[in-house]
Amino acid sequence: MTLVAVGTVALGLLFAWFFGGVLLRLGGLVLTQAALVVLVLTGNGNAIVVFAIGAALWLAGNWHYALRHGDR
Repeated sequence: MTLVAVGTVALGLLFAWFFGGVLLRLGGLVLTQAALVVLVLTGNGNAIVVFAIGAALWLAGNWHYALRHGDR
């Protein structure tokens, strides 16, 4: 059982290393766009918080990509 757990964690970490930057940037983009649409259509101020979370995810995705590819 422990070997299966270690293998699952290792597979998850490899997946996060190879696809994390793209998924973070894509998720951040979707959240920011959705928050802007909600803000325009409803005027709900909570959309600003969602926009900030999306922007932070997008920025984390850029940092992850730069770290993975050795950019500074």
